[in-house]
Amino acid sequence: WHYFNYAYNILHHGVYSKDPSILSGIAPVSDGLRTPGYPLFLIPFIAFLPGDTFIEPVLKVQAWMSLLTLVLTYVLARSVLPVALALLATFLTALCPHLISMNHYLLTESLFTFLLVASLVLLTRKGGWPLWFAIGIVVCLAGMVRPIWFYFLPIAIWLIGTRQAVPNRKKRSLAFVLGFFLIMTPWMVRNKISLGIFSDSSSMNSSMAQGIYPQITYDSNPKTFGYPYRFDPRFQEISASK
Repeated sequence: WHYFNYAYNILHHGVYSKDPSILSGIAPVSDGLRTPGYPLFLIPFIAFLPGDTFIEPVLKVQAWMSLLTLVLTYVLARSVLPVALALLATFLTALCPHLISMNHYLLTESLFTFLLVASLVLLTRKGGWPLWFAIGIVVCLAGMVRPIWFYFLPIAIWLIGTRQAVPNRKKRSLAFVLGFFLIMTPWMVRNKISLGIFSDSSSMNSSMAQGIYPQITYDSNPKTFGYPYRFDPRFQEISASK
């Protein structure tokens, strides 16, 4: 419920916080553990729908986003494949259990997947600086939902850049950077003012540390499968490392 708490606290208390203590009459404490993409997505539903009734509309919108993701998957596949193979790729994507099940939860996956595929589609298009300005915006929006995307973004740009020559690179690069920081700057400024830092990397460090365990087990013990970090006595030390 972190994402709900963030959205609720922004809406009703003007504080970006995952802290539910306001229910006990204690003012929430500002933090920056989660990026604001998904909480901002939830705010309109919480603002205009009473009580728990906001959940069903959110899930319906997420289902529609997954449908649009399939459309974008076909567009992306057509940039490198003939029609038959592009349809096959889209069909296999539609059968992905995770793509189906993730829409039933208040989690970032549906929104992030849509923005991720939209980013890749835009990166395969050819156009002038307005396109690259839009690419910067959508790319940053995806990262504001799941910041792990920022680690893979340079790889995606490099792979696509090897396929097509981009004329006027400096102009398009500047447009991309401007679009990117149009979205990123308010978040960084808010963090600096409220927390004294530009970003809180503790969540990212923890996510990276959770991926270091071979076969998703701790010490090859099958009983730890899926949650090896819960059994590792050094996990807090490892995840706190810069």
